[in-house]
Formats: sequence, structure tokens, C-alpha cells
Amino acid sequence: MSKQTPEKKHRVLLSIQTKILLWSGISFFISATLIILYGAFALRNGAIGPAEEKALDVARGEASEIRGILETTLGAGETFTQSLIGAKTEGVELSRDQVNAMLRQVLKANPQFVGVDVLFEPNAFDGSDAEFVNSEGSDANGRFLPYWTRDNTGKIQVELLQDYDTSDWYQCPKTTKVSCLIDPYIYPVQGKDVWMTSLVIPFVVNDRFLGITGIDTPVAFLQELADKADIYNGNGKIAIISNNGTLLGVTGHPDLIGQPVKALHEDFSAEDYQKIENGEETLRYDPKDQSLEVFVPIQVGDTATPWAVNVFIPSAAVVAEASRQMWRLIGIGSGLFVGSLLALYFVARQIAQPIRKITDVALQVAGGDLNVVADFQSTDETGILAGAFNKMTEQLRTLISTLEQRVADRAKALTTSAEVTRRLALARNTHQLAKEVVEQVQSAFHYYHAHIYFVDPESKDLVMAGGTGEVGATMLARRHKIPNGRGLVGRAASTNTPILVPDVAKEEGWLPNPLLPETRSEAAIPIAIGNQVLGVLDVQQNVVNGLGDDDISLLQSLAGQVAITLQNARTFEEATAKAEREALINTIGQRIQRAPTVEDTLKIAVRELGSALGASRVGANISAHRPSRNPIENN
Repeated sequence: MSKQTPEKKHRVLLSIQTKILLWSGISFFISATLIILYGAFALRNGAIGPAEEKALDVARGEASEIRGILETTLGAGETFTQSLIGAKTEGVELSRDQVNAMLRQVLKANPQFVGVDVLFEPNAFDGSDAEFVNSEGSDANGRFLPYWTRDNTGKIQVELLQDYDTSDWYQCPKTTKVSCLIDPYIYPVQGKDVWMTSLVIPFVVNDRFLGITGIDTPVAFLQELADKADIYNGNGKIAIISNNGTLLGVTGHPDLIGQPVKALHEDFSAEDYQKIENGEETLRYDPKDQSLEVFVPIQVGDTATPWAVNVFIPSAAVVAEASRQMWRLIGIGSGLFVGSLLALYFVARQIAQPIRKITDVALQVAGGDLNVVADFQSTDETGILAGAFNKMTEQLRTLISTLEQRVADRAKALTTSAEVTRRLALARNTHQLAKEVVEQVQSAFHYYHAHIYFVDPESKDLVMAGGTGEVGATMLARRHKIPNGRGLVGRAASTNTPILVPDVAKEEGWLPNPLLPETRSEAAIPIAIGNQVLGVLDVQQNVVNGLGDDDISLLQSLAGQVAITLQNARTFEEATAKAEREALINTIGQRIQRAPTVEDTLKIAVRELGSALGASRVGANISAHRPSRNPIENN
């Protein structure tokens, strides 16, 4: 046996150390990377959560402030409307001059308003439109529609409302009969176009629409609110969006006022528009702009057209502090990783030393020396490995010492099986075949008992055809049979599958035989050609686990030969019987032909038939026109 050189030993030791260092290093690296990634993810989420809350708080605060301003305006209009409705329901007739005076006073008391107005359906105010043609606040038809306005200098004057038949500020309350917040629009005030919004309240009495009260306010204050916002040190911005998606104010971008929201968010979808129209609160991340965006509705009173406050913060600003923490974590993790590798190098070296000793012993065993022992004492896994290795070599010695005997036993079994098969092939009838099968199988393989069953073609029962010893003779004398499907033999026949029971005491449905009290294991092998089951070969052993897969394999081979021999024997028996019948018929025919008279012919026929059939008495009658009084008989 060649011995390993020191260089080879060193290479083995180095290989083990390298593998331990390499794979452990990779594991450390993956673990450190995962920890760092988790830390970065946690830090990022920790930054995003507060950012989302802050963005929502800012948006809600701005929405609340805008809502407060607009609801103040709405409240003034609702108060004015309710005062007119109250007067009308109480039967108090207010004049047009009185209403004009009231409108003027409301506008004067609220300098933030650009205009206030009422607009009644024809003859809905006092039923006297014809009397007020072209009067103050009335048009050429006398319809009451005064619009009190204030210009930049504070001048207050009355005008007539225009374009009401096609404008949302009139059609919305008329159609819905509820207050409406109108999306900003341009309307002429004292000859100058003003960008404003209207809060319009309907006059509804007994579910009848009579007209509106409208209060107009400029929307320039919305840009002022957006510019005052300070979010994430100026990195965040605010946008106020109307119900139809028009920008009313954007932090640092007054040039976007009046533009559609797509001018600010290019990917704004129809679904996003719908959420604004429905007054839904939304939080999302814009992958294109790399920003956190929230949309909070501005619900003014009972109006059905909410606006929205949009707060958007660049993602970089949101995670800036988290990024700094992440890089600090990466630096610390890298340092720990390098230190761990150095410590791991020395640990791997200590682990590799005992493994090398065991490797030397393994190489000697591989060279054929099974007497070598791994002499290594340790309480850790290497000590267990050395003990297991020594036990393995001991088992190898035992296995090798018994392997030759097992091979010899197997060869003997195969030889015996071949001899049994050869002798079975000589059988010429089913009785001889059954006897040969059970005797040869029992004697060749030293089974406790063996018997064979053939399938009855009519009843399908399994009828015993042969058995060993006195027990077999007794069972044959009793014409022992088993119904198909019952017990191990019946199951083997019905399923055409070998049945092996290593321990009959544990087998449900096993049928004990009082004549075979020592049976402990049993195997039933179907004798079949294809799907046609001809019988079953049953063997029993008087020890638990006395039968195994090897027995099944040998018995299946024998059962296949028995099936062929059985078929051949039956064919031979049928052919022999047929030949004997034909010979008998031929002999009787020849003797009848040699008979000189009819009476001799009948005597010969009766005698030969009686002999062939084994009958004790045979008679024949011949009649012509009347029965014969002297029948010919053979006794």
C-alpha cells in the first residue's frame, strides 16, 4: 500500500481549511449583506412612514385651512339665502331694493369677496317682472338678477349676471338643488376679467327651484398658501387642485395656475381624476418623478364637487437621513466581516487537524487494510466521526467475512430452482404436476409447508390439488377449497398479485389452518398466464419473517413455469382423451361392420357401449309398425 506524502497531506489540509474559510466567508458575507439590506430597508421604511404621516398632516392642514375660508364664504351665502327663504315662507314680501341693499351690505362687510349676486327664475321673486323692466338689478324682461361687484379700488356697483344659461355656477345648483363649489373660471367684473370661484346656494321652496345666491371670491389666496408651505426644508411642495383637475396654486410655480394637473404630474390618469372627483384621500409613489405624493380632499359643506390638496416630496429628501445611516451601517458591517474572516482562519485550522488524521486512516482502509483503527479521542463531532469510522471498518470486516457465504447460498438457491423447474417440465398430467410442485418446492427451499390450488372453471373456487406431508394428504382427502377472494390464497387469485405476509399474527383477514399450527409467515403466488389465473402456489414458514422478497422472486419464476407446464399438461390430457375416444369409436365401428345380422349388430353395439361407458346394464329397442316384444339387452 502506498503512503501519502507530506506534500499531499499538506494539500489536503490546505484544501479543508480553504473550503471552511471560503464557504464560511461566503456565509458571513451573505449574512452581513442580508443584515445590511434589512437594516437599510428598515431605515428606509422608518423614514418613509413618518414622511407619509407628515405629508398627510400637511395636506390635511392645508385642506382644513382652505375649507375654513371657503366654508366661511359658503356660510355667508347660506345665511343670506335662508333669510330670503324665511321671509318668503313667513309671508314677508321683500322688495327688490331691499334685496339689493342686503347684497351691497354683505359685499361691503366681506372685503375678500369680489362679488355677490342673486338670480331668480322668471317671475319667481315677486311675480312682477313686467313692472321692473330695466330697473336696478333687473334685465330687459324684468327678471331679477343683480350682481354686486367690487373692483381693485374697492368701488362697489351693481351689474347684471350674464351667460347663466350655459354656466355651471347656475346650472349646477338648478340641476342638483344643492350648494355647489364651482371650479375656477374667468368672469368679467366691472369690465375686467377676474380668475375666481363661486359658491352657489339654491333657493328651494317645497322642492321647487326658484333661483340662487352666489358669492364670488378670487383664488389668488390659494397660491399664497402654497408658497408659504415649508416641507422638508423646502424640498416638498403643495398643489391645490380643483374638482375638474385644474391647478389653483403650486408652491413656487404661479405660472401653472389655471393649467391642467398633467402640467405638474404627466402620468396623472383618469383613475386619479376620478379619485379627486369622488373626494378620496390617496397616497402613492410616482416612479417617474421619484416622489411621495398624497392627495387630501377639500370638502366644502354639502357641496358635491370637492377639491384636493396635493403634497409631493422627492424620495431623495425622504430617505436622505436613512441613506446616511445605511452607509454608516455598511462601514461597520465591512469591518466586522474582515475581523470575522481572520478569526475564522484560525478556527478552520484547528478543525482541519483531526480531520487530517482521520483522512490518513481512511486512505489505509481504502488500500485494503481493514485492521487499522482511528485512534483519536475527542468529545466533539470529530471524536464521533472517528468512532463511527472504526465501527464502519468493523462492519466491513464482518460483511466481507459473510458475503462469500451469502453468495454461495444464493447460487445454491438458483441452482435448486433451476433443477425444480427442469423436473416440473417432465410432468404430463395435472395430478403429477401438483404433486411434483409442492414436493420439490418444500424439499428444495425447506419450507414448513407447501400446497397448490387450481381454479375450478365453474365455481371459480380454489380447489387444493397438492400438499406436502400428512397435512397435505388430509386436506386433499377433505377436498379442501377456498372461495375466490378470501384469505391470502383467494386474494392472490382475485388480484393476480403475489401476497407476502412476514408475520401472520399482524395480518388482518389471515385464515389460520388448525392442521398447520406453527405457521408464522406465508406467501401466496398466483399461477397465471397473462391475466388468466390458473391457480395459486402457497408456501408457509414456521418463523416470523421466514419469507422475504427473495422467496417471492424465486416462487414467481417457478409459478410462471408451473403455469406453462399446467397448460401443457391439460392440453396433453385433452388430446389423449380425444384420441382414446376416437380410437374407441373406430373399434366399435369396425366390429359393427363385421356383424352378419342386424341382431348381431345390436348386440355388439350394446356390449361395446356398455364396456366403454362402464355401465352395468345397456338396452336397445327397434320398432317398425308396432313395438317389438323381444328387446335385445346386455347384462
